[in-house]
Amino acid sequence: MFTSILVAIDGSPHAERALKVGCELAAKYQAKLTLVHVLGHGPLPKGLEHWAEVEHLAHHEVSAAQQVENVTGNLAVAEAVGESEGFEFRLHEIAGKQILKQAREIAKQHGVSSIKEYVDTARPADCILQRAADEAADTIVMGSRGLSEIKGLLLGSVSHKVSQICDAICVIVK
Repeated sequence: MFTSILVAIDGSPHAERALKVGCELAAKYQAKLTLVHVLGHGPLPKGLEHWAEVEHLAHHEVSAAQQVENVTGNLAVAEAVGESEGFEFRLHEIAGKQILKQAREIAKQHGVSSIKEYVDTARPADCILQRAADEAADTIVMGSRGLSEIKGLLLGSVSHKVSQICDAICVIVK
């Protein structure tokens, strides 16, 4: 039990608490820890928008990242999906990578030594379940609510879907 723990994080307060629970379990049982962040689409949710302001993520940082992608020969995000959609996607991507970076630091502070991190782009429940299968996770830890709380109330929450489908132990943190 508790040999491979996956924690889904999205920057929400529930996810932050789930991360702490996952880290404590991983440290106590010397389990490997997998951190998963699923990128959103469209404008940043209010929680990430505030976070982006605090972290000083600005349009010029996204433009610089797109220029680097062009120079290295990769298809620029703006060319792939349109200028404003590309900008929003890059904001989600930058925010996601920063959330994972902070989560990794928290895990290290808890004494977790084996840490993997992933940024995914499909439906959150599907991504979490697939990563759990890929990593042979015996435990999934996630917040009861994410950043899109209204959508979750109307369509069903990601945590509910994951807990209903997965075979692993599922810890839902409020």
